[in-house]
Amino acid sequence: MPRSSQTHSSPVIVAALLVSLALTGVLAWQAHQAATSQRKLAEQVLIDYSSLIADEFVRRATAQLGYYGYYDLIGRLQASSRENAAPPSMADLQNGEIRHSSSLASGIVFYDKKTAVLHAQADMDPEMSSRILNALQNMEMAAENMQPFVILSVTENNRHWSYVIATDGSEQKLIAFEVDRGALREWLQPVLNQSQLLPASLVGDEFSNDDLFVSLADPGGHSILKSGGRYDPEMLVRRTLGDDYQGILKDYQLVAGIDPSVASKLVIGGLPQARLPILLMLLLLAVAMVVAAIRQLRRERELMQMRADFVAQISHELRTPLTQIRMFAETLLFNRVRSNDDRQRALEIINRESQRLAHLVENVLQFSRGERDQIHLDMQDRAVVPLIEQLVHEFEPLSGSHSVGVDCMIGRGTTVRVDGDALKQVLLNLLDNAIKYGPARQHIRIALERRESKVIVAVEDQGPGIPATDREKIWGGYYRLPREQSRAIAGTGIGLAVVRELVTLHGGRCWVEDGSAGGARFVVELPLKEGDRMTKTGAGSAIEPTGVTE
Repeated sequence: MPRSSQTHSSPVIVAALLVSLALTGVLAWQAHQAATSQRKLAEQVLIDYSSLIADEFVRRATAQLGYYGYYDLIGRLQASSRENAAPPSMADLQNGEIRHSSSLASGIVFYDKKTAVLHAQADMDPEMSSRILNALQNMEMAAENMQPFVILSVTENNRHWSYVIATDGSEQKLIAFEVDRGALREWLQPVLNQSQLLPASLVGDEFSNDDLFVSLADPGGHSILKSGGRYDPEMLVRRTLGDDYQGILKDYQLVAGIDPSVASKLVIGGLPQARLPILLMLLLLAVAMVVAAIRQLRRERELMQMRADFVAQISHELRTPLTQIRMFAETLLFNRVRSNDDRQRALEIINRESQRLAHLVENVLQFSRGERDQIHLDMQDRAVVPLIEQLVHEFEPLSGSHSVGVDCMIGRGTTVRVDGDALKQVLLNLLDNAIKYGPARQHIRIALERRESKVIVAVEDQGPGIPATDREKIWGGYYRLPREQSRAIAGTGIGLAVVRELVTLHGGRCWVEDGSAGGARFVVELPLKEGDRMTKTGAGSAIEPTGVTE
């Protein structure tokens, strides 16, 4: 794609990505709303079932207490009040029965309305007798409104008392007893032990009261009955009971609910699971993908710019030696030289520029092969020292043109399994960079060092050095230091990328550090031949210099 076309299409791609992200967000929000609505609907179904449970529990509880408890006890007391002025004892009422309605009463009294005389059981606590008398004196109710009985609730200082009051069949005497709160639990527990509170026609036979939560507390907040089922606080039904069923449980607090784990028995599919975490993860993934795509587009644009700059730089670098070669070749061709010295100088320039041109072309080819993973090495056991000496000799035309000296600190007998041409390309790139970015008349130092199973070749210049923040970036393709981009120094930015690629293929590594003279020291580390590894341990062994080339 042409560069201009790519530039124009990038905003369109970014806009499409952002629109896709927005649509993803909208769809995620709608999915969340749908899931929330579905869950609320399922929760409302369970709440409705909990209301049915509360209604059925109240119906059964009031029937249990009212008919089998209070009504039965009042009937017995009415019969006794016609014959006796004082109420019978609990033992006389039970008459040997194990379970009897009298267990609901903690104290019984007969009250004569005309004489205002209270007849209590012989063993009644005086405090209880006083409470009942106060309750009767403060109650204003006609006898016809007390059929079959009335419930009087009194709450003081978070304590609650319930009194059951009825007539003896006339308007002269009242029968009253205080409800034993402890007995209520025994009388109400069978309500939960009976058949399930929800109709089998709705929930089937798999559902049981063990799957329910029911709690009953008196107006003072004291617990009377509580089942052991689990519950969700958001799906509980809470009621304050009223005057229904003679007000037997008036002002009592009832809480009913269903174990969420059995919701599937009542609602098709059960309670929908929360989808928000998954939706958030998907949305974050979409955001990450969009950000990655935008960064990739930006990187692609930067890469295209670097490639365009590379083409311009390589064209400039190729044009310079070609111009020199053509100019001096024409000088020789048309015999325009004035002396043999001029002829020799022209030939040297042609030779030097052709070497420079060959070096540039080889770098481009190596870089291109590296990008396509098509570099093939001819690995052989080679002595490093002769390779370095040969390279320095071949490099003399280029170094001499800049008045640069090359100091070789190398020894003998070091063998490394390498591709000779690749190693020469590595060192040639490092030397070329040292000349290009270093000052004139500098001394470049090539040092060879062995460290246990490694051989280290270092090229050190006397230039400005490499900033620490850029020491890793320079090994990437097309990268040039910002300070060099404004200077008239030719460069393609691929030389060090070729160095790292070739060194890595040899199983080695390379890096740059500060030089001893303030410049940069480029280090190449290669594995030694197995039989030539040092047996000495320690930091390493430097090798004495064999000579200096200037």
